Amino acid sequence: ENFLRYSPDLDVGSEEWNYLKKTFLDSCLQQSQAQNFPNRIQNRATETFDTSISSYRSNCFINEPDTDWSLAANRTWAEEIRKRWMKSRGDKIIEIPVVVGGQERKSGRELREIMDSCQHKDKISVARYHLASKEDALDCLGIAKDDPDGWRELSSERRHEVLADVAMELRKSRGELIGAAAADTGKVFTEADVEVSEAIDFAEFFPYSVRQFDQLETIASEGRGVGLVISPWNFPIAIPCGGIVTALASGNTVIFKPASDAVLSAWELCNCFWRAGVSQNTLQFIPCSGAEVGPIMTTSNDVDFIILTGGTDTGLNILKQTPGVYLAAETGGKNATIVTDMSDRDQAIKNVTHSAFSNCGQKCSATSLL
Repeated sequence: ENFLRYSPDLDVGSEEWNYLKKTFLDSCLQQSQAQNFPNRIQNRATETFDTSISSYRSNCFINEPDTDWSLAANRTWAEEIRKRWMKSRGDKIIEIPVVVGGQERKSGRELREIMDSCQHKDKISVARYHLASKEDALDCLGIAKDDPDGWRELSSERRHEVLADVAMELRKSRGELIGAAAADTGKVFTEADVEVSEAIDFAEFFPYSVRQFDQLETIASEGRGVGLVISPWNFPIAIPCGGIVTALASGNTVIFKPASDAVLSAWELCNCFWRAGVSQNTLQFIPCSGAEVGPIMTTSNDVDFIILTGGTDTGLNILKQTPGVYLAAETGGKNATIVTDMSDRDQAIKNVTHSAFSNCGQKCSATSLL
């Protein structure tokens, strides 16, 4: 409806000319109603969130706004994040445990340093994490299968309520998630910020979608059981959050194995889930060696599906080891996805399609795990 649409062939006195003239004069009559204050007033440092904005309470989905970096208040907020997360030699560092069955396990486990990716030259450590052992992996499989806290028995409405609280925790923790991703993987703030928004969208959209399906009279649904989520280093917030929320919303327990180069971001993310009411029996945290401990979980009969984002070789190797597993894998430079539930390995490997998890496709993944 604007002037540019008409300008190439606009003639004085034409119908289009008179239309534009009228809209201009009408707008002049509205001058007295124009507000004298800006619409762009976002301030991440002081913002609060009303619970009514959640999809659980509003019964609609609205995308989460990114940070408006043109506003001085938000740039000041970013400086404070930098001060908190950019460590110096001698500062107290974060110690990250293995979390199995509600227990934080540290003793007797190999330690790995997390060096600040922005300060490699100075070898500044920002955190250290304990590697899960084979025994930890076996324990977490049994707990995930048993579901001692009854997550699978909850209604989709109740799961939605809890995950709406997760979305709220993600909103409140935006700064800490950004800071962790910067220190952990070198993400610049503008890139990490949009990941947090996407993670919030997942936490709002997936359980909302499951409830919509549950309200259909023609279908019945239930979770598959135990889900193993394996996430990458390059999108340390949004991708793991999407996999975890997908599985939880659909009524499954989750074992989360983060990329070794993104354990700090994964730890901050998991704490958002736990603070919101997802138990440490329902979501377990297993940073471990992908070569030694990982196969214990990927080949286990107790794992009902795997969500992988990573290398194509990794996805194909999982299929080779466990041909019958339900694998949803975004692999190989965003150009191929393996989504299969086949026992015939050769046919499964042929079933490589365009990414089912890219763009809008990922919004279907919650129901694929029902």
